Amino acid sequence: MYAVLYSTVFLLGVSLNILVICMTCKMKKTTSTIWFLGLAVTDFIFCLFLPFAIIYALYDFNWVFGLIMCKLNSYVMFISMFSTALILTLLSIDRCFSAIAYSCVRKCCTALTATNMVWATWFASAILSTPSLVLRDIANKSGKTVCYDNYGYGFLNINTVEGEIRVKTVIATRFIFGIVLPLFIICFGSCLVSFLKNSYRFKSSRPYRIVRVMIFLYFLCWAPYHVFMLMALNAPAYMEKIFAYGLPITTVLAVANSCINPIVYIFMGGDLKMSWMEDAFLTRMQHSREEKSAE
Repeated sequence: MYAVLYSTVFLLGVSLNILVICMTCKMKKTTSTIWFLGLAVTDFIFCLFLPFAIIYALYDFNWVFGLIMCKLNSYVMFISMFSTALILTLLSIDRCFSAIAYSCVRKCCTALTATNMVWATWFASAILSTPSLVLRDIANKSGKTVCYDNYGYGFLNINTVEGEIRVKTVIATRFIFGIVLPLFIICFGSCLVSFLKNSYRFKSSRPYRIVRVMIFLYFLCWAPYHVFMLMALNAPAYMEKIFAYGLPITTVLAVANSCINPIVYIFMGGDLKMSWMEDAFLTRMQHSREEKSAE
């Protein structure tokens, strides 16, 4: 079941994110299209690493790809999480500032600025995800090679004070920067926009309606994973089975976010999607006329 779900996410994620990348590349470069392109590229790169998790599950969770890929697989997953959270947060900030001072924001926040901000989010996400590069490890357990987080606490380890501090710090950092801080900023911005929505300065647009859905789905997919991780820190022994089944389920839900974003964009894009399709159709028609005239 684990492999089937991951395979579904992989197939949908790769194909749909490629479609979104092609759509946004063909469209006029605006701040909105740059944000959506950044999300699609992030999700696409993450989906390319899913076959490692699929094979891991098919081999009955026996890791055969070595230490480096064990580290990279987890590293890319959290880069994807942080990047999505940061880009959605920046989209909300952009919307908030547009409601306050639209003309000023349009002059300052150009497509080039948005591109630089996307690069900045990827860099920040790479920094925030470094615990995976440092702590991810492989070990032998019951005749199998497992890929796991070697905190020096809990799984396969003798519990130490340093290990406990390490695991709590990493999980808390991921929760704060992946859930709490983005949620606070997004909620604050949304409240401000709601307050100003009757003002002449505020104009609702389709890209921001798409963003609202993406934000909701991001927290729906990732919040259960983080909540389970926090609860597992001090869980009593009788709840171990619950977390043994719950954590894989919440992980699959979190991973599914990478194929949900392009679905939202494609089916809610409306005029954005149609403009791309019209451009593609006109281009094909022009090429066809040129070929006929050449004959």
